[in-house]
Amino acid sequence: WPVAVIPAVVSNISPKRRFFGTVVASREVELRAEVKGRVLEVNNSFVDGGIVKKSDLLASIDPFEYSLQLREREAELVEARSRLTELEAEYESAITILARDKEQVTLRKKDLGRRQSLVKRKNVSEKSFDDAKLALNDARQKVETGFRNTKKFKANIASQQATIRRRLLAIQRARRDLQNARILAPFDGFLTEVKASVGRYVSVGDRLARLIRADGMEVKFQIGTAQFGRLAAGQELIGKPVEVIWQGDEHTMYLATIKRFESIVDPSIGGVSLFAEVTNLNRDSRLRPGAFVEVYLKDQQFKSVIKVPE
Repeated sequence: WPVAVIPAVVSNISPKRRFFGTVVASREVELRAEVKGRVLEVNNSFVDGGIVKKSDLLASIDPFEYSLQLREREAELVEARSRLTELEAEYESAITILARDKEQVTLRKKDLGRRQSLVKRKNVSEKSFDDAKLALNDARQKVETGFRNTKKFKANIASQQATIRRRLLAIQRARRDLQNARILAPFDGFLTEVKASVGRYVSVGDRLARLIRADGMEVKFQIGTAQFGRLAAGQELIGKPVEVIWQGDEHTMYLATIKRFESIVDPSIGGVSLFAEVTNLNRDSRLRPGAFVEVYLKDQQFKSVIKVPE
């Protein structure tokens, strides 16, 4: 009988094992409104399945109120700074007056000393001596009042500086609100669950869409417990390369790297779930979350074996 034959070659072989998995999004964000208002415009790509790149303007909310608030806060800051300048001028004037009052106290003390010696010699009247004492007391009261005024102005200056800091924070908040009226794409990706449209009124926290990162997708696949034990024996699974094939893009073989395996073993599937991060992706790639794919992973090396057709 004629039969087909092949040479029996003994060698070391690492066979490829085929598994099946699903593409999942490892990095995605929910785009939510951070300010309230009416949607004025949306990007033409702001639709389910739309492909966007980082910093693209996806939608804009009416900025009138937020622009007005920013101008008001800036005007309040100018007013606060002007008041600070006025208080600093008053403080400097109070310091000058206090210095002059101190000089008056010194002069009044000298005058009182002279009058006291003259009174002892009966050269001036007692009333003149009393008038000198009253003048010295008045000068001392002015110094005390000057001290209080300088402390008050100093406290007012500190309070006004705090007011200016609050005004600056209010300006930052107003600018942030104005910026948040423009919803920008944080990274390259694909849009899904788009809910915003021109004319819709949105509140703070309303979900506008979900953005899936183009280069942040993984393949989740399961291998049997026995296979997991054999593949992990004597080698490190984390970091091991795998090949991914999707029938929807059969001309492209995607490369991936095993990053982790699931923390909990699900007894219902009788195996272990592994996650492999797809490495050669960009926003022009066709691969999408939910795609059913084939995963090829090299088994451990078998030594001195013969490879034969199945």
